[in-house]
Amino acid sequence: MKLPDHPQNVEVTSRDGSIVVEVTDWGQPLGVQLGPAAQDLSGSELASRIMTLYRLALTIVLAVRNNEHHSKTGNWLSWPTQTNVDRLYNELTF
Repeated sequence: MKLPDHPQNVEVTSRDGSIVVEVTDWGQPLGVQLGPAAQDLSGSELASRIMTLYRLALTIVLAVRNNEHHSKTGNWLSWPTQTNVDRLYNELTF
């Protein structure tokens, strides 16, 4: 998954397209969109999937901020990085 070039709102979609989570450029939740397939999930499964997507979206926007911080200061923060984003994205199974 390629990170945006600069801080911006980010949408993350489940692999099956049933759930979309959007966050601000600082990782604050903006909204969730549910497709028809998500309506068949139990409440706990739906909440778990939304939180998984939220963690991925949050990691993306913070990694973009980390890149911006590095370009301005020459210093990297220890987390998050592109590797953290890729790991979470690869763990996405739904």
